[in-house]
Amino acid sequence: MKALSILALAWLAALGLRADTIALWNFNNTNNPALPSSGAGTLSPIGGITVPAATTGAGSSDTATPNFAFQTTGYPATAEGDRKAGIEVAVSTAGYSDIRVLFDYRGSSTSSRRIAVLYSVDGVAFSEGSVLTIATAGAFTNRLVLDLSAVAAASNNPQFRFRIVAAADGGVFAPISGTYSPNGTARFGMVTVEGGGAAARPP
Repeated sequence: MKALSILALAWLAALGLRADTIALWNFNNTNNPALPSSGAGTLSPIGGITVPAATTGAGSSDTATPNFAFQTTGYPATAEGDRKAGIEVAVSTAGYSDIRVLFDYRGSSTSSRRIAVLYSVDGVAFSEGSVLTIATAGAFTNRLVLDLSAVAAASNNPQFRFRIVAAADGGVFAPISGTYSPNGTARFGMVTVEGGGAAARPP
């Protein structure tokens, strides 16, 4: 599906907007890291990837101690798996507008250098919000933002979902550095859904 030019990945500080946290995953519950640490929703690996044991989130925007992240591996070997493997998050945005998705991301040197952020307003069909190229391996890029404030259907929507997935580059998966490997790892931290500007929500 066509990417919308109104969507962008940017620093949260640049937005300058007040927002409420609808749901947050900081992954510090090592017994069940897929449970939200705040709010309600589900987070699942998709595309056949695996989730190893709890991994450090050092370098992410999480200031908690201890600090863990959600590490994934087992990504597709060929571009047939383009935009199919990563994580999917389902969060109801009922009562909220001006929806934004935020996350910290760390890829190993042999992981895909491109990731796509997709969103769905019906829980079935996904549109491409943006594609990000990761420049530095082995370090978190923090507070990346997919701004959906101009997408009315993302607001006040109990079926809202989004995915963060590996994206092929020129018909193949390209590494951040070195040689691409399905065994490369992608680490997620502080996955957050925010909203503001009450939509059918009492003051």
